[in-house]
Amino acid sequence: MKTPEGGERPLAPDSESGPDAEESHCGAARIGLVVGGNMRPLASDGCGDSAQDEETMLLDEDAGVSDVPCPPPGQHAKVHLCAHPAFFFWLNPQIMGIAEA
Repeated sequence: MKTPEGGERPLAPDSESGPDAEESHCGAARIGLVVGGNMRPLASDGCGDSAQDEETMLLDEDAGVSDVPCPPPGQHAKVHLCAHPAFFFWLNPQIMGIAEA
């Protein structure tokens, strides 16, 4: 994982995602969600679909349980998702934990 300073940090030992895949693929497999105080994966089986150009913003608590780069102070973590999870987040921002822009 890349840090805001441009360095690298290792994935957490208990991470279920692998090393960064091609940036053109959906990042849903790297996303963890905190729902009702419990963590669950967004796409435990991964997603091979192409990601959209626009990034989806994560809430800090979801970013904390996800394998995403650390954002600079005062900003939210963002990830490229395919249309399926991105549309679901758009419909359910409070339930799914996605910050509104």
